[in-house]
Amino acid sequence: MAEGGAAVRAPFELPARAAARAATERRSSPLAFGLGVVWLAVILSGVIAWAFRSLSGNYFYVFMGIFLPYFLTFRLRQAASLASRPQFWLWILTAFVPIVLFVMGSSDPWAAESMKARIISFSIVAGSALVLVAPDARQMLRVSALIVLALAIPICFVELVAGSIFSVAEGRAAGLYGNPNDAGAALLVCLLFAVDLRSVTSGGLLLAAATTAAVFATFSRSAMLFAIALFTAYALAPRLGARGQGGQRVVMLGLIAVIAAAGIAWLSQNLDLSDEAAMRLQSLLSGNLSDSSTKDRIQLAEYSLQIVRENFWGSGLGTVERRMLEPHNTYLYLAIDYGIPGLLFYLTILFAALGSALRAGWRRGANAIVIALLLMWSSLFTHYVATAGFFAVAFASFISSSLVAPREEGAPAGTAASAEEPFRGR
Repeated sequence: MAEGGAAVRAPFELPARAAARAATERRSSPLAFGLGVVWLAVILSGVIAWAFRSLSGNYFYVFMGIFLPYFLTFRLRQAASLASRPQFWLWILTAFVPIVLFVMGSSDPWAAESMKARIISFSIVAGSALVLVAPDARQMLRVSALIVLALAIPICFVELVAGSIFSVAEGRAAGLYGNPNDAGAALLVCLLFAVDLRSVTSGGLLLAAATTAAVFATFSRSAMLFAIALFTAYALAPRLGARGQGGQRVVMLGLIAVIAAAGIAWLSQNLDLSDEAAMRLQSLLSGNLSDSSTKDRIQLAEYSLQIVRENFWGSGLGTVERRMLEPHNTYLYLAIDYGIPGLLFYLTILFAALGSALRAGWRRGANAIVIALLLMWSSLFTHYVATAGFFAVAFASFISSSLVAPREEGAPAGTAASAEEPFRGR
């Protein structure tokens, strides 16, 4: 009887065991894993951007010089795999085209700085993708994101209550990033790297709540809106190991909404918010967009759009910085410098990322889908999506497909086994 039972169960147990054994055999060495986590944590935390501003970029080249030779030397197979991916070659063009434009154009120092920024952005994306072409890349992302969140979230809360530590905006928290708008977007990216949307543990839901609260401390309205939608998705996601709790999740979400509303009301009444923070909170709650910040952004966007209309092929490398335009919109930023062709190229990168995530489906690529949407959403409200370090790691995750769970050997596509087993317990 036992033998018969074993014979029946074996065909279903074997693929899971084979997948687990293969994952163990292909796991990175402790050194490679540790270096990968350090690389990702430094980029995600914004330390690289701070050092670049403070040390005139020298720190960045030292950082690259220490880490990349190791990965290129000891991960030749992964490097070859990276070179075979179409999205990687799209990113090569983001550095190659500015170099050609600069060489064929003028020696304008603004153009030189813009070219340099594109080369550095590409190197961060390529370096991160090289790190993430590893069998345990998803775990690297998770550990590095947890490290960053463990540092950034408490700093946001301290800045909200006790005043600015790193923030350049009085009364608004910025965590590790200096700029509150940067902080809001970076916290969301790290949360999506740290907590799997397809099966959420109680600890994961708690981390999502803490991250959402930290995002609210930045008073970045675009980040707060996305955080509300993302936390709702986490709250409604299946609990790991639980079945048939849809009604309970809806009730819990309702309770969380009531508690959040009470918390915001208490915050507005008991904390001495700066005028800008109070205005942003009221604007979010009332939908009133008549404040000076919104009006200024609309005027800058209209002026930037006029420049794009007048220069189909672009106004030239470094135009945004030279004329101090600050369009607060990545689509407009790239269209000003590179014209409509440059804008279309950026949209190609975004939709290639979203398309690869959608092809994997929600069961295998839920977090990848949401990160692609976050990139598109953030591009509407800030002009640094194509250059910020934490966004570079997000783009690298699409090149390496590190956020897409592999199908379990022998499990049909779309089944619960193929979707949930690879990230079980993470």
